Amino acid sequence: MHGVRRQRRAPPSEPEDAVQARRDLEQRRIGEYTQLCDSLYAKRASGDADDGAFDLTTRVLTLNPEFQSAWGFRRRILQKRLEQDSDDAARQNRLEADLQLTNAGLQRNPKNYSVWEHRKWVLDNMPAADWNGELMLVELYLKKDGRNFHTWDYRRYIMANLLVDAQDSATNAPNDQARKSRPTVQSELAFTTRKISENFSNFSAWHYRTKLLARQWSEKGLTETDPERVASLDQEFELVRQALWSDPNDQSAWLYHRWLIGQGTQKRLRLEIADCEQLLEEEPDCRWVLDSLVTYKRKLALQLEQEADGATGEADHLKMDCIGMLQRLQEVDPMRRARYADICYALWLRPDDDQLDEELSRLIEHLADQTGDGPTFLPHVTLLSGISSDTPQDQLEEQLRAAVRDWASDAPRGLELCLEGVDTRTPRFFQFMFAHVEANAHLLSLRAAVRAALLPDQKDKPDDYMPHLSLAYGTQGAQELIDSLTLNEGASEDTRATRDGPRRWEHTGRTFRVTGVELWACVLVTCDPAVKQILLQLDENSGRRRFIISDLDETHVLISPDAVERVRQ
Repeated sequence: MHGVRRQRRAPPSEPEDAVQARRDLEQRRIGEYTQLCDSLYAKRASGDADDGAFDLTTRVLTLNPEFQSAWGFRRRILQKRLEQDSDDAARQNRLEADLQLTNAGLQRNPKNYSVWEHRKWVLDNMPAADWNGELMLVELYLKKDGRNFHTWDYRRYIMANLLVDAQDSATNAPNDQARKSRPTVQSELAFTTRKISENFSNFSAWHYRTKLLARQWSEKGLTETDPERVASLDQEFELVRQALWSDPNDQSAWLYHRWLIGQGTQKRLRLEIADCEQLLEEEPDCRWVLDSLVTYKRKLALQLEQEADGATGEADHLKMDCIGMLQRLQEVDPMRRARYADICYALWLRPDDDQLDEELSRLIEHLADQTGDGPTFLPHVTLLSGISSDTPQDQLEEQLRAAVRDWASDAPRGLELCLEGVDTRTPRFFQFMFAHVEANAHLLSLRAAVRAALLPDQKDKPDDYMPHLSLAYGTQGAQELIDSLTLNEGASEDTRATRDGPRRWEHTGRTFRVTGVELWACVLVTCDPAVKQILLQLDENSGRRRFIISDLDETHVLISPDAVERVRQ
């Protein structure tokens, strides 16, 4: 991922007896390690925290520093011993020994998440942590691999303990020399600048820069139009422009550029659109230039419509530009053709329960606020997407009505779906969180019916449909997205979520009723704060059916008999 791989050397040629001897040795070591692990599990199960248990964790972690459960058991033992230590000196000595153990693990693999996390725990509990020494350690590892995100994350952790603003430095530092040695937001920005200059593709450095700038502006109370903040943004745009023009195919700088766009004014947005158009003249087939221009022009069109409280001539022109560029993207980036095809129409299943629709909308808004860079959108389950906008709308509506009528004749009980566990996934550009929807026979038959009617060229091709209800989108990584979310009871009075494991959420709520199949225009694409509605729902005479998505808990199905009866009518 970062261009720095573990060294795996091909074994030299050996005589057969030497090879057999080496295999025998490996088997003995595996056997010994297995016995150690079994003993460790037994000690942990019995709650032992004696010297034998502690020494056992040392032996196991020396052999395998990536054994997360062993680190956890070791922390439990250490916690009890720290509570028994009589003074800070004893605690300091005990924890410094554990730092040495983590040093050995990091030397073997500096991308070991478990070791970095244990090191944080040690420092958090240490009476006199040497933060400057930790900073030197990070410098050393970043020299070896400037894009190791584990090391960058650890650096941010250190800065949380060291970083002070200029006022605190002047107040608390006993002398000028001590004040100068303390890191500041400005010194950290300078550090990221050096790392970015070494390699424009250093995503971690760009990402850290977003945190530093946000902190700097917040501490100074700078508003969007404050001259100091505008000047700061001008410098940032100049820095990222150098990266974009040097390598327009590198996504790291583009993602940072998009973050900067979100911090600026409409005037700045127009300037950057013009600059990207110049770059497009030089790189007409560059996917990232085209994709970014679509993003920025959509954003500008939305702003113009909001200002005018409706469509404007300039906004319509911008949207037409987007359609042309997205069609071009289908040619230059065929692997993502389906994504770009979503500029056309999509079929959505939408709830007809106003209260539930409002609750789900609040949950989506809450998640968008938590992720920081995610859009808001209407709650929906996509039935079909990628329907060509070249087809007249009335023709699409008639084809849709006929397909739904034919399907309804063979589905007298309507459609019953279940929301399952919530997961995260990275499609192409965005990380997203969604609720799995059970793909039962009736749903798949409806999908097949409308797919055959509206996408006839896809009829005989394999269908990788994964029904889901989208909850959040963002540019963060999977684990980072999950860690940034805090689903709580405040999100909605009747919508609650509890965490169950590092990559799974379980949602419990009310019956989710959906009326009809809705035709939506996705000119603004899925990952956008606004989606224009073309046809809200089919009328009664067109064969409208009631689709039910029922949410299950551990004991019963949240669907009432009268709801099923209404489906039959």
